[in-house]
Amino acid sequence: MLENSERENFVNQIPEEKKLKPTGFYEGIILNIATVVSAAVLGFNFSFYVSGGISYLGSVISLVVFLAFISLEVFLTKEIKRSIVVILLTIIALMTPFLGNSLKVVGGMIIVLVIFFFIGEFASRQERKTNLKVRFVKTVRQKIGKTITALVIAIIILFIPKMGSGGVFIPRDEFQSFFNLSARVAGRIYPEVNIDSTIDNVARDAAIFQLKRISDFNSLTETDKQKSITQASSKITTELTSTLGIDPGGSRRVDDLVYNLINSTLANWKEKLGDWFIIGWAIALFFVFRGIGSIISVISAGVGYLVFQLLLALDFIKIVGKNQTQDEVEFGNG
Repeated sequence: MLENSERENFVNQIPEEKKLKPTGFYEGIILNIATVVSAAVLGFNFSFYVSGGISYLGSVISLVVFLAFISLEVFLTKEIKRSIVVILLTIIALMTPFLGNSLKVVGGMIIVLVIFFFIGEFASRQERKTNLKVRFVKTVRQKIGKTITALVIAIIILFIPKMGSGGVFIPRDEFQSFFNLSARVAGRIYPEVNIDSTIDNVARDAAIFQLKRISDFNSLTETDKQKSITQASSKITTELTSTLGIDPGGSRRVDDLVYNLINSTLANWKEKLGDWFIIGWAIALFFVFRGIGSIISVISAGVGYLVFQLLLALDFIKIVGKNQTQDEVEFGNG
């Protein structure tokens, strides 16, 4: 009895924290919480963006931060059960702002997120195990890529019921941002023509641009020049009317004309093709968004790598050799 008591006392001399809390235990929890919170911020920011509350820039920044956190999770959350819990909590956080949609939409989004999040997680884990050295970008590439793919598909599922409602296929704000960018680019190439204006002004600018290339134009009197410009701009407007099949209206802005033409064309295609149009439109959106996502994934991997190096410099994490053959990332003592 005495011997057992002494042995018990000897074991109890080891602090409970040291027995149950491995190095980096609290830091790991902080990382997990930060990942879930960043997912919630991304979800709410995108929800506000859809409702017109904030610009797309807030969603993009939130996405980059979220992807940077999940890239760190690949190296620092090693227990598979814990990773599964974090992924599920992340999906819940992302989906919370969209639970008011129909059951089919919410269910479809959740299924897509679960499938691709887990594929990306296991692919990156496998990549980490096969690398003898820590290859940050190469390891997180799969997880970031699958995450972006999942988010793109989930967004398309969210918008499918709204496609073409009221004849609107492209939100005006998104189109306006794209048009303004295009107008700036066109202005640098052809500074003589300002397309961010009315039809009459653009026709006049185009007429002047054409006439100045004719040598005889410069020798005309100012009165004859104005007559030539008026005739040329009227001809351009007439040709535009013939091409479009409608009167564009001289005082109408170019962006308004182009926007309505695109939406009316898409509405006509939808009427002719039915559900096949929705399928084709969804596929087109997927490739457009996925292309943009590829750029964001590179930026996010870069941000994640910078954070990774900063944490190494602060001794918050460290790289240690395992079995003298493979490097692992662990929380440090800093």
